[in-house]
Amino acid sequence: MILPFFIGTYTSATGSQGIYQSTLNLETGELTTPILAAKTSNPSYLSIHPTQPILYCANETNSGGFTSFTITPEHQLINATEFKITGGGPCHISLNASGTHVFTASYGTGDFNAFNVSGLQIWQHNNNSLEQKDSHAHCIKLHPTLPFAYATDLGRNQILSWTIREGIPQNLRTHTLTSCSPRHFVFSKSGQTIYVNSENNSTVTALRINSTTGELSEFQTLSTIDPKNNTKNSTAEIILHPNGKFLYVSNRGQNSIATFQINPDESLQQSTLTQIEAQTPRGLALDPTGQFLLAAGQQNNIIISLKIDQSNGIPTPTPHKITLSKPVHMLFARN
Repeated sequence: MILPFFIGTYTSATGSQGIYQSTLNLETGELTTPILAAKTSNPSYLSIHPTQPILYCANETNSGGFTSFTITPEHQLINATEFKITGGGPCHISLNASGTHVFTASYGTGDFNAFNVSGLQIWQHNNNSLEQKDSHAHCIKLHPTLPFAYATDLGRNQILSWTIREGIPQNLRTHTLTSCSPRHFVFSKSGQTIYVNSENNSTVTALRINSTTGELSEFQTLSTIDPKNNTKNSTAEIILHPNGKFLYVSNRGQNSIATFQINPDESLQQSTLTQIEAQTPRGLALDPTGQFLLAAGQQNNIIISLKIDQSNGIPTPTPHKITLSKPVHMLFARN
C-alpha cells in the first residue's frame, strides 16, 4: 500500500517553495521524491479538516497568517485562500473535532486565536502580562471529547486551559509546568492524560485531566535523552502511536527519538533512544497504520523512514530517505 503525505517547510528563494507531497510504501518504507503541492511562505505546521478535503497551514512569518487549500484526488493543493491573524510568527494550527473552528498559536507575539471556517476571527488571547513580555505561544488544541481547550506558552512556562462555550474559549486557567518550557502536547487515547514535552529541559511530563473542571495535575516527568551524552539538546515534536501504547519525542542536538511505553494507568516507562541520521529532527509523523515513523532533519535537509516494532514500539531506521530543504512538519493525507 502507498500512502501520500504532506511536508511543511521553511521557505527561501533558493530552497523550498512551500508544501510538498510525497508517498510512503508500507511494504518497504520507501519514500518518493517530494513534489511541490502548493507555493506558500513558511508553512511550518499543517492540519487537515476532519471531514472535508481541506488542508490548513500556519504561515510562520512576521506579519502572520494561515492559508487553506483544497486537496485534489491527486493530492495537489489548489484554491489557496489566505487569512490574516492577530500576532506574528504563527507556528501551530489545529481544528476542533467537528471542523467548525480553526485555532492558531503565534510564537513571536504570544497570541492565541480562533476563527470560524470562513476565516472570521472570533477570539483572541495575548498571554503577555504587564510585568512579563516574554510569552511564546507554541501550541493550541481542543480536547477530543471534553469541552476544554489547552495551549502551551514556552516563554512563560505555562499550560493554559479554557472551557469552550458556544465555540469560544472562556474562563482561563493556568498551570505552571515544573519542568518549564512546554512546547507541544498530545492527549492519551482515553483522553484522561496530557503528555507535554519540555523544549529546553528535554523531558516529557504526564498530567492528569480533571474531566469536570479541565484542571491539570502533574504525576510524572521523565528525561528524553541519554544523561551520559553532554551534547546540547532541545526537544521538538511529541506524537502518540495510533494504538495509544507508545509515545515518541524528537531530540534536536543528540539527534535521536525517545520511545516511551505507556502503562495501563497511563504513566510512562523510561525511554528507549534511537539514534537517527536526520539532524535537528523538528518534525515526526506516524503513518495511520502505525507501522512506520518519519523524521524530518531540518539541519541536513532529509526525511527518513523508520520501521516500528509492534511489540515494544521501538523504531529502527530503514535505508530509505529523501532530500528536501528545511522540512519541519509532516502530515499524512486521509484515505
